[in-house]
Amino acid sequence: MAWVASSFCTPAFMTAPNDEHILPLLISGTLVVIMFSVALVVGTFIYMRKQNEHEREKSKLLIGEQEGTMDHISKEIHDNIGQLLAHLKMNNSALSKHATGERAVNLIENSKTIIDLTITNIRNISHSLNSDYIKLNGLKAVLQQELAYIELSEEIICNLQTVGNTVTLPPGQELLIYRIAQEAIHNVSKHAKATQLQITLTYGAATFTMSISDNGTGFDATSQQAYTGIGFRNMQQRTKLVNGTLSIVSHPAKGTTITLRIADIRKMILTR
Repeated sequence: MAWVASSFCTPAFMTAPNDEHILPLLISGTLVVIMFSVALVVGTFIYMRKQNEHEREKSKLLIGEQEGTMDHISKEIHDNIGQLLAHLKMNNSALSKHATGERAVNLIENSKTIIDLTITNIRNISHSLNSDYIKLNGLKAVLQQELAYIELSEEIICNLQTVGNTVTLPPGQELLIYRIAQEAIHNVSKHAKATQLQITLTYGAATFTMSISDNGTGFDATSQQAYTGIGFRNMQQRTKLVNGTLSIVSHPAKGTTITLRIADIRKMILTR
């Protein structure tokens, strides 16, 4: 009986697994895990890319609506308020012909000066709102005009400096950059109590940097409350649309510096 028992063969499914069975299983399992991981990474990448594109499209639509509104306001200012001021100037000139007393003449001359200054301010505001004007004249020219408008108050000394070889970017991109600068300038004139404002445009071989600095009151840049306003959100949205980064350095009583950086402007120029 012992010989008979030893002559029976153990069934294949009862044998202990050997290297010949384990190795293919390990390879197959590893391949499945790798394929699943790759599929997960690719799927996540595609999802995030679609989400980013969706957010960019939303930003474009929102900013497009804002530009349309500003263009409309610009035309209304030019066609209505501008015309009314022009008529007022003509009436004032006619009135001056009938003035006899010295005081009346002086008052009329003063009103002429005020009307001329108002017309200049209205024209500057109209131009700064109009996207066509900005696209036709370029970034540097409209920034110079914006600073000239700020200097009319005689309270802030402004300066615009360019570094490197100036490159003309696509009009739509320069418009977005100008709107970022415009928001920063508005904050300086309204809140900073500054006496100096410096804008530096730096053109590198492939990069562009715009730095806007003031010597005003500054603020705590680490506080989240400082970034909840509509103005800052608009700056961030426009920064994303130019594929840039926006940094803010500020300290109480030490002024503020806002810096826009665009890492590769060659793509912008090639897609004009």
